[in-house]
Order: sequence, then structure tokens, then C-alpha cells
Amino acid sequence: MQEMQAKLAHGLSRLGLLMRHLAWRESYQRGLSPTQAQILSLLQVSGGRLRVGEVAELLALRAATASDSISALEEKGLVRREHDPADKRAVNVVLTRRGEGAVAGSSLGLEGLVRVVDRLSDQEKDLLLRLITKLIAELQLEGLIPVQRMCLGCRYFRPNRFPGSDRPHYCAFVEAPMADRELRLVCPDHHPVEKLELAALLERFGVRATGHSEGPAQINP
Repeated sequence: MQEMQAKLAHGLSRLGLLMRHLAWRESYQRGLSPTQAQILSLLQVSGGRLRVGEVAELLALRAATASDSISALEEKGLVRREHDPADKRAVNVVLTRRGEGAVAGSSLGLEGLVRVVDRLSDQEKDLLLRLITKLIAELQLEGLIPVQRMCLGCRYFRPNRFPGSDRPHYCAFVEAPMADRELRLVCPDHHPVEKLELAALLERFGVRATGHSEGPAQINP
């Protein structure tokens, strides 16, 4: 591994370890396990409900681990299980009002990181979000993480459809252009693309140091 790649990988690893430590410390202070806290946070950003299997998949948990943690949250009154009206065989996990309050009062240890990120310029924040989005998609393409419900990887997302514009991307679901800062890392309306199409999306999305996109690939018009 070349020196620069090693430095960047090490730095990202250190940040990950730090954030996990802070999140675990806060979750224990709130009487939750780290996994339970992650489930509450995931439900919040996913519109308040997910199927049990989706919780396990998105958090890379074994089905039994996810089910046990959900049961513990049920006993605390933070979530409830409901049959999916569209499929009676499926079960949804839904945040209760008490659960919404619990997750709203939790930062998962992010306060310090939010303060530091706030010191970046708007241009730096936009570029950082693009880089994070691309890294997550690349990890997904490599099969190292589960499918993430973000714009880059959704069949409704059209990256750089309006090059040179301050809102260069397009969401076919809401039929509206999007700026870099509007990119979502979790979207309840996400519809995943196939692996080959994700590679094409990544190529068209691109990231340069200036924050401008690279050359286009032939994907959904």
C-alpha cells in the first residue's frame, strides 16, 4: 500500500474508532446497548419504520442479534412491531413516541464532531459530503458494507445532469434538481440499483479536488 493511501486509510480508521467509542459511552449512559442505540438512530433517519430484515441488513447484524435488540427496545417502550399492511407476512419495527423522544435527545457522541465540521467553509463541507458519499458507494461496490439508502446508488438519482449548475444533480422521485449539500446518506424512498449501474453512477458522479465532476458515463438519462 502506498504511503498516502495508508495515511488516509489510517486516519479514517482512527476517526471511526473515536466515533464508536463516543457513541458507545453515550448509549450506556442512556441505558441502551450500542446496537439498540444504532437501531433507534436508523429508524429515525429512515422515516420511523423499517422491516426487521432491513434493520439487520443495514446495520450488518445477524438476524437473531437484530431481533433480540428490537425485543429489548420493545420492553423499554421505545419501539413496537406491526404487521406490514402491504405484506402480512412481514413485520415492521416502528418508533414509538417515547422512542422518538429518546433518539431526539441523543447525539450518539457527535456533538464534538459537529462543532469541528461547522468550522469548515461551505465549499469544504460540500466537498467533504461528496467524498464521504463516494467512499460509502465504493465500499458498497466492493461488497465490504451492506447496501446503503443514499442518493448515490438509487435508481432515481441522476448525477451531474446539469453540469455547471449550482444544483447539478437530479432526483427523478421528487422531479427536482439537487445541490451537493442536498445529497442524502439515508433516504426512506431509496430504490437500489444493480452493481453495474452503481459503477456507472460512481463514474459519472466523480469527485475532484475542486469539487467539480469528472467526465460522464452512459447511464440513465
